[in-house]
Amino acid sequence: AWHLASLGISCLSDSSSQASQHRMLSVFARSWVVLIICVTVFYAGWAKFALSGYSIYLVDYGLRLAICVLTIYFGGLTLRPNLERNPAKMIGATIGILALILLTYWVYRFFYVPIPLLGLSLASFPNIENDWLRWLDLGPGIVLVALSEEFSFRYLFARAIPNSPALLYFASSIAFGILHAPQGLLLIVEATVSGFLLMLLYRKTGTLLAPVVVHFVTDVIIFSGVGCPYGMGDC
Repeated sequence: AWHLASLGISCLSDSSSQASQHRMLSVFARSWVVLIICVTVFYAGWAKFALSGYSIYLVDYGLRLAICVLTIYFGGLTLRPNLERNPAKMIGATIGILALILLTYWVYRFFYVPIPLLGLSLASFPNIENDWLRWLDLGPGIVLVALSEEFSFRYLFARAIPNSPALLYFASSIAFGILHAPQGLLLIVEATVSGFLLMLLYRKTGTLLAPVVVHFVTDVIIFSGVGCPYGMGDC
């Protein structure tokens, strides 16, 4: 009887282990599917530069909103603070990475030469003449930029590649750099370095909030012109 009971426990344990493995494989597969869809949507968004006027912004916002919804609904994202980490160290890491990313952007601007990728035409967003629309873009618009890109290139990549830090840093950084291909080769390089630093911050702090804040602050400094006196803004 004892042998049969222990055999039953063993079978239950094996069954539970197999069920757990199946769940892990399911989560792993779903993470890759959501990642591929979101990155594909981002790259397909390059087509928006064939449009004119503010329609480029509207298409961009729509794609980013769709990416955020996909990540939250299908990617298993839950927005909650990480209470296990030292707040002082998290703040210090966030400030340090922000400074390094601003430095990389300053270097990019200092050595900037318009070099299209593979001879393609350089593309950019048109200037917004209306003050209200401009502040709308610099506020909610950049929040959407930071959220959508951190969801995809940090969170989803980390879920899809959980066991190989080297591959994670390489793949996510390169993919993030290529996202900026319409703006030229040098920005691809700068964005690749920034992507590496943002992933480093995400893994170091254990919270997506840190890279989202750094991404948002960086873009506000760049696109609002606040960084222009220091060579860090798009003046």
